[in-house]
Amino acid sequence: MKPRTKIKLCGVLCFFILVFGFQLMSTNQTVAISIITISLLLLIFFIWADKNTTSDSDSYGNALDTCTMNHINGLPLAANVKCTIKSLPDSFEFSSGSMKFVLEKSKITDVSIKTDWEIRKQYVSSAGGAVAGGMLFGPLGALVGGRTKKKTNIEANGYLIITYISDEVKYITFKIGFKMASAKKFVREFKKNSPDTTINL
Repeated sequence: MKPRTKIKLCGVLCFFILVFGFQLMSTNQTVAISIITISLLLLIFFIWADKNTTSDSDSYGNALDTCTMNHINGLPLAANVKCTIKSLPDSFEFSSGSMKFVLEKSKITDVSIKTDWEIRKQYVSSAGGAVAGGMLFGPLGALVGGRTKKKTNIEANGYLIITYISDEVKYITFKIGFKMASAKKFVREFKKNSPDTTINL
């Protein structure tokens, strides 16, 4: 049952209790006043909750999935700023505070999840070191891949990497944290809807 439906049912129940309270006025005024007061307060609360639930649903619109992750790079936002990622039928919408950015899905070439270890492994195996790391995953590749000479321990950070083409290959990356389930949904959605690519050699 949807949250809004539950709120409406509770509101209807409070209304009937309120009617019962008025009917009780003739026999037990003290109890009736208490019932009426509580019912009115609850009814006001459920009306308020219904309005707020409606506006939240409207704000998500036709979103296929929505979650919040820490932005790493790729958007004109500071690193580690919380950013809401909304997957719409034809685009991704990224918002933080009053700022909102839209990326058309037709421009996206890949949506993937990478760990520090995977990024470092590709960084080391690629010729050119930091240059290759930057080409692979943008600033994130250079940042994480460049740690190979300084650190030997393997971190457990996971990153959602959205690759797209806008004149050139670009990346938008987020630190997944505890939102791995949502990150996997984004990846599955991309793989399900992305057309097969044919390259003529």
